[in-house]
Amino acid sequence: MLERRKRFWRRIVILLVATVATVLAVLASRDAQHLRAVQKEGKVVADALQGVYAEQRELPLLFPMLQEPHRGLQQRYFFNMFYVDQQAWRQQVGVCCLKNPVPFFVLSDGRVVVLFDGERFSSQWMTESEFQAAAESLGFDSSLLRK
Repeated sequence: MLERRKRFWRRIVILLVATVATVLAVLASRDAQHLRAVQKEGKVVADALQGVYAEQRELPLLFPMLQEPHRGLQQRYFFNMFYVDQQAWRQQVGVCCLKNPVPFFVLSDGRVVVLFDGERFSSQWMTESEFQAAAESLGFDSSLLRK
């Protein structure tokens, strides 16, 4: 009888551990998919800015007009209207970033940031702590910083 109870509780513990591991694996997979989608959107924005810059040979002063599947991104991004002036004395300047951090279950929350280095626009993923540390040096408004 004692052996049966031990087996029963051992199986319950194994079932709980397997359930927790499965839930964590599913959440990590969901986070990875969401991160890839957000990074892809950031690349779309950076490529659109680069296209305007290559076509007009002037730095874009407004958020770029995007094609239909990405048209709603303009509301999700903060555009640094002063990046052109800031670029003169900074190696890299922040052009735009997500207004709010992307929340994750397993991964660290963060934002996509579009940077300009004097020649090229590029998108970069930053965890929220990295963004908070670098935001002012990239020229972003203090309203994006946690108080």
